Amino acid sequence: MTAAGGVPVGRLDGLPQGEARAVRGLRRWCDGTRSWTAYAAELEREIGRRRATDGTRALDTCCRLLLTQPRRPLVRHSAGCICVGADEAVFARIIACAGAGEREDAMLMACLLARADLAAPICAAAEVAGMALSHGAPLPQEAAPRGLRLN
Repeated sequence: MTAAGGVPVGRLDGLPQGEARAVRGLRRWCDGTRSWTAYAAELEREIGRRRATDGTRALDTCCRLLLTQPRRPLVRHSAGCICVGADEAVFARIIACAGAGEREDAMLMACLLARADLAAPICAAAEVAGMALSHGAPLPQEAAPRGLRLN
C-alpha cells in the first residue's frame, strides 16, 4: 500500500516548468550530494549561473527544513519517475506560490508538511527558489505514450 504522501496525483510533464524543476530538485536533493550537484549543473545550463545558484541555495534550504524537521516523514518518488506524489505536489506548490508572491497560501501549505514555526523560513527560501526556477527555457518533454492519463 502506498503511503498517503506518495499517492500519485499528477505527472511531471503536466506541471509548469518551475514546479517540475522543484520536484526534480527535491528528488535529487534526497538522492545525495552527487545527484544534487548534477541537478545544479543541469539547472545552470537551463536558466543561467546566477539564477541557478540562487535557486539551488534556496531550494537546499527548503529541502533541509522540510526534510530534517517534517510533521511526518515526507514521501517522494524516484528521480526518474514521471509521477508526482501528493507530498511532492504540495512542495512544488509551496515553491510556486511563494515565488509568485502568494505568501499566505505558501505558508498554509508549508504547515501541511512542516511545523508551523518553520513555515516563515521555508517560505522565505521558497520565494527565492520559485522566482529562479520559473525562468529559463522550457523543460524537455518526457517521452510518454500518447493517450495515457493518470487522472
